[in-house]
Amino acid sequence: SDNAFAWMLCRRTLRKCGNAYFERCSLFNSYYLVTAGVAAGAANSYMWTGTPHYAWGMLSLLGFTLLLTGGVISRAPLSPKLQ
Repeated sequence: SDNAFAWMLCRRTLRKCGNAYFERCSLFNSYYLVTAGVAAGAANSYMWTGTPHYAWGMLSLLGFTLLLTGGVISRAPLSPKLQ
């Protein structure tokens, strides 16, 4: 319950700094959580399927790079609105 209260205080402070700053922080947090979820899914998939390490590593790097690049490029037109 202490963490929830701290989050509410943090959220209120971020909102006071301006909605654009709050949205930017939310976007970065979302990217972090999605990347962590994909990494956990990839690790589980690697363990369950027994894919060779080298091939899996190359595919993971390619997939993560494409995922993050696609996310950044898709949000680039919105970045001037956050300034």
